[in-house]
Amino acid sequence: MSFLDTHALLGLADADAAFRPYAKDAVTGHANLLEFHFHLTRTHDERTATALLSRFWRLGVAATEEDVRDASRLRTREKRRGLSFIDALGCAMAVNRRLGFVTGDGGFAGLPGVEGPKHGTQGRTRRRG
Repeated sequence: MSFLDTHALLGLADADAAFRPYAKDAVTGHANLLEFHFHLTRTHDERTATALLSRFWRLGVAATEEDVRDASRLRTREKRRGLSFIDALGCAMAVNRRLGFVTGDGGFAGLPGVEGPKHGTQGRTRRRG
């Protein structure tokens, strides 16, 4: 089982084959879904963005107080990486649930539990916006 960050969700929405192996038994955070929808409204029309949000909504899980604390610590500790609050929260949620953190974002390179096309598998995704 794995945790999909927003970058991975966008890759799946674009039918990027590099992310397909991670889609089975995956979850994501509600904050990632917010970021996903926001990004899609900038790159697609509202109708498409909403349809894709609905498609992935079932994967959403809520953050816990522990997740929030750990995300804050991660963001502070890894300040040089420039992780957003949502990135740090997603990574903390994955670690706390003992899930692989699937991303194509190179800012996560070298962190424990990080998986994805730029982290040991073939393929690359387009970075949007």
